[in-house]
Amino acid sequence: MSFTADRLLLFGATGDLAQRMLLPSLCALDAEGLVDPELQIVATARSEMTDLEFRNFARAALEKYMPAERRGSMAQFLNRLHYQPLDASTVDGFDALAAKVGKPERGLAIFLSTAPSLFEPTIAGLRHAGLTGANVRIGLEKPLGTDLASSCEINDAVAAAFSEDRIFRIDHYLGKETVQNLLALRFANIMFEPIWNANYIDHVQITVAETVGLESRVAYYDDSGALRDMVQNHMLQLLALVAMEPPTSFDATRAQPNRLVIGIQPEENVSLTLMAKLPGLDREGIRLRSVPLDIAMPDAFTGTHKRIAYERLLLDLIEGDQTLFVRRDEVEAQWDWIDAIRAGWTEQGLEPKPYTAGSWGPSAAIALAERDGVTWHE
Repeated sequence: MSFTADRLLLFGATGDLAQRMLLPSLCALDAEGLVDPELQIVATARSEMTDLEFRNFARAALEKYMPAERRGSMAQFLNRLHYQPLDASTVDGFDALAAKVGKPERGLAIFLSTAPSLFEPTIAGLRHAGLTGANVRIGLEKPLGTDLASSCEINDAVAAAFSEDRIFRIDHYLGKETVQNLLALRFANIMFEPIWNANYIDHVQITVAETVGLESRVAYYDDSGALRDMVQNHMLQLLALVAMEPPTSFDATRAQPNRLVIGIQPEENVSLTLMAKLPGLDREGIRLRSVPLDIAMPDAFTGTHKRIAYERLLLDLIEGDQTLFVRRDEVEAQWDWIDAIRAGWTEQGLEPKPYTAGSWGPSAAIALAERDGVTWHE
């Protein structure tokens, strides 16, 4: 069912993700006039707050994490916000939450940013309160489980209340412009499209080199580890975009030809132009533009500010566009692959290799690549 929601219900609204990403994203969309003037945002979490107290909380988060030039009329955005405290582990408070949400004119979009252990009771509470009808869609923040079995359990619980066309599984990497631009780079440039395959590409390297240490994430990494936190979703999504078949809905015919220009006089130069995706929310389809090779995106598209990945994803959730969201079979295929790796580690008694902070990883990683005759790009 196609509808643009006029209510957004935000779970986990006092968490780190909400403060750093979700509230700034929604504020930015509001400042640019990209959300319906009638949209009301109902936030919920365990903390006891009034509407006014949550608006002050949101103001502090926006002032801390959002550039001033993107806030627009912050008061206008803050007036959209309402708050209802909730213990999601029990159905007791969901009737009050439903009363706070009210009856949407068009529909309700729910963003569920909670611990995986709360997914099932939250869905049960939403069903109990009548918040799972045909005019309701739900966005699920990762991680969707810790293995295939737990992922299937979560997916079963969500599927019992929402049809697949109303489930939006989020991988925020898919909201990044550069990730989306992989499609344009591959399929809109004739010099790449015919040779981007196993016959001509020796191997693919995907490097995740973080500048921030574990810090407050130590407990999480002790339990989940980088394999489940990064590889299962973000890195496999990147690999899929690099290796996937051409999508049926992507029209590369708008691909001006690539041009190699060799200048002799008055300037000596060599330039090559490629087709790239124009940064933006693509509300009227993917737009392409010819840009010079080897130029940073901010320089190629001057005047276009950098967006938070969640801006695109939240707007798509509100408007009902599933293009950049992950299907159930994809999530479960990822877990099946990851579970097999973890089982192999357990069977062989393998432990993670330590390495010095600030380095490119353990020496064993270098040896892993070199045994196949390649070296890591640094």
